[in-house]
Amino acid sequence: MTESNPFKSPESDVAPLQKTAPGSSGNKTVTYQTVPAMNGVTWILDGFKNFTTSPLTWSLVVFLYLLMLGTLSILPFVSIISTIIAPILMAGLMMCARENKYNSIFYIKNLFDGFRLNGGKLASLGALYFGLIILLFIVVAVVALILILGTAESFEALLAPNSLTPELGLLILLVLLIALSAMIPIIMAFWFAPALVIFHDVDIFEAVKLSFMGCIKNMMPYLIYSLAYIVIYFLAVIPIAILVSLMNSETPNFILLTITILVGIAELFIFTSVFFTSIFASYEDIFSTDT
Repeated sequence: MTESNPFKSPESDVAPLQKTAPGSSGNKTVTYQTVPAMNGVTWILDGFKNFTTSPLTWSLVVFLYLLMLGTLSILPFVSIISTIIAPILMAGLMMCARENKYNSIFYIKNLFDGFRLNGGKLASLGALYFGLIILLFIVVAVVALILILGTAESFEALLAPNSLTPELGLLILLVLLIALSAMIPIIMAFWFAPALVIFHDVDIFEAVKLSFMGCIKNMMPYLIYSLAYIVIYFLAVIPIAILVSLMNSETPNFILLTITILVGIAELFIFTSVFFTSIFASYEDIFSTDT
């Protein structure tokens, strides 16, 4: 299929989404359903098909996405902005996936549709996510402090060079597991939220609720999805591992090194693009509107 020009001006803009009451789209209510477990594999296949329709445009969009969020994340005092605008850009990626699927073409400007269509709500969604992460950090820090101090004779004893005992190591591991376990529900609550806001204009709390319930009702498909993605990831690493093994560490082959880097970059763009397009595929599979 001929690759479309991502810089070409579109003949018509994306039609604005209709403003609706929270939890509904027009006169229809947003609902979620449980889908078969093997749909987790179908999401990846559908996402890959979406990507192959416009691989160059997807690569450019993913590059801009990673560049913007990456730059904001490392800048002092403004890294919070990356968290707030992340749902806006995620909504834009969902718009890209929808346009590409149904119109066989999308444009780089679609990445920024979240700012144009529902920037306020999406930014509030990002602020809510940031607040929950901060709250989780505080709670985990307090729990860690209580557990660790409970095993030490004094605070000064924790600063000693040999203070890291097996018992303390297990406590630190326990705290990390608690933090990870607490992060999973937060991720589930925000997984579909940007798509629900931009496609249905639902209230941010309703979006978080619907997203969480959609994930809860489809834990098995997402388990299959995660396992399939891990398998594909390791298979994709094999060519890079082979290329690296062929290199001579003392006198690296410039051509071989260049090929390795290019393969790595190509796989990065493909996997990141398919990750976003597969999220859109799962969103369409799980959520629908009923009159």
